[in-house]
Amino acid sequence: MPGVPSSRGCDACRRQKKKCDQLKPACTRCARLKIPCLGSGQRRFKFKEGYSFRTEDAIVVSRVARIPSNDTLDITRDFIEVLQVTDIRYDVTWYGPFLENLPRRIGSSPALDAAIGAVSGAVTALRTRQNFPDAIGKYVKGWNALRTCLNDPVQTKSIHTVCAIYLMMICQSWIGSPKERFANHGEVLAQILNAAVSQAGKGQFEDNMIITLSMPVIMQSIVDPGIELGSWFWTLAKSYEPKRPFSSNQGGRIPSLQFYIMAQISQWVRDPALHLVDIATAYNQLIIDCVTMRSVLDKVVGMHASGPPQPGTRLYTLPQAAYSMLTCLALILNLMLRIFDPYSTSLAEEAGDLITETIWLAQLSDKYRPFGVSFMPPCLVMAWTAAEDLAVKQQIQDILVGYEADFPATRWVETCLWMQNKYEDIRRKQLRELYPASC
Repeated sequence: MPGVPSSRGCDACRRQKKKCDQLKPACTRCARLKIPCLGSGQRRFKFKEGYSFRTEDAIVVSRVARIPSNDTLDITRDFIEVLQVTDIRYDVTWYGPFLENLPRRIGSSPALDAAIGAVSGAVTALRTRQNFPDAIGKYVKGWNALRTCLNDPVQTKSIHTVCAIYLMMICQSWIGSPKERFANHGEVLAQILNAAVSQAGKGQFEDNMIITLSMPVIMQSIVDPGIELGSWFWTLAKSYEPKRPFSSNQGGRIPSLQFYIMAQISQWVRDPALHLVDIATAYNQLIIDCVTMRSVLDKVVGMHASGPPQPGTRLYTLPQAAYSMLTCLALILNLMLRIFDPYSTSLAEEAGDLITETIWLAQLSDKYRPFGVSFMPPCLVMAWTAAEDLAVKQQIQDILVGYEADFPATRWVETCLWMQNKYEDIRRKQLRELYPASC
C-alpha cells in the first residue's frame, strides 16, 4: 500500500511517537528537551506491505523499518552474535528469554541501544578473556545514556528504559568494579517493575519482560522481608492466581513455582506467626515438589552421565534451575517453622537434607559457570544461612568464593553474613512477641 499519508510532526516527536504541535522555530517538546527540531511540517508517506508471511525462524517486523545507521547496524550485529552462542556457559538468555526479541527494537531508544551494546561487549570479553577495555567503555557509555534518558519523564516510563535499566544491572554484576557500591538490586528491580506494570497487556515482549523482572523481585522479597511490594504488585500477582488450591502436580506443573504462590510466600514471611498454617502447608508441598523434581533431574543426569557441555543441553540445566529454586524456598520456610518449633528433629533433618542437595546441585552444575549457574548463588546463600555445622558452612563458602572469581563485583560471602543477621533479627522479633515477659 504505497502513498499512505504520515504525520507532519518533527523527526524527534515521530521517532518517540509523540504528538507534535509543529511550532516554529522549534516545537514545545524539542524546546523543552533542548534538541534540534527538524522536519516539522513536511508531508511524508509511509509504505506498507499488502501481505505478510511467517516462517518458523523468521523475525517478523511489525512496523515500517527504519533506515539503520552504522551504529545500530553494529549493535544489532554484535548482539545477534551473542544470541547465537550455543555454549550454555555463555547463554545470555538465562537472564530472560525476552532478550531474543531485542534486535528488532534496536534504534527505538538511545538508552536501550547503549545497554544492548554494553551486554554484547561484556559477554564477548568474558567469553574470550579479551577486549575488556572495550567492554568497560561500552559499560560506561550505557550508564551515561541511561542517565540522560532518565532526565526525560516521558522516556522514564518507557518499557525500553525499563529494559535498559535491567540490562545495565546485569552488566554491573558481570564487569562492574569491585569497589562499586551496589544498590539493593531487589529494591531497584521492584521500582522499575512498578514502572513496567503499566505496560502489561500491550504485547508479548512487554508481558515477557514483566514476568522476567517479577521472579527475582519475588525471590528477593522472600529472602529480604524488608523489601515491601506495593499494591501495584498484588494487582499483577492476582492475575496469576490459580483457579484451585495447589495440592498435586497435575499436568506436570510444579505447584510451588506458580507465580501467585511464590508471591504469597513473600507475604507470609513478613509475619510468620500470623501465617503459620499457610507456611506449613506450603512447606509440605515444597518437600513433595523437591522429591518430584529430583526424580526428573535424576533421569536427565542419567541421560547425560558424562562429557563436557554440548550445544542444545539447555533442557538439561532447566530442571537444575527449577530444583535450586525449590530447595531455596524450602530452606526459607524451614527456617521460619524452626523459629516456632526449634526442637523439631524432623525439621532439622529436612534442613540438613536440603543443604546436602544444594551442595550436590552446585557441584553438578559447576561445569556451566558462569552464566549457566546464575540460579545457584541465592540457593547457596540460604543453605549457608540454614546450616549449623561449621564445616558445611565453610564448604558452601568455598563454592561461593569460586562464583565471586567469575564476577569480581559480586559479594556472595558478604551476602551470607547479611542474610544470617537478617533472619536472626526475625527470630528475635518473633520470640519477643511470643514470650514478652522473658525477653
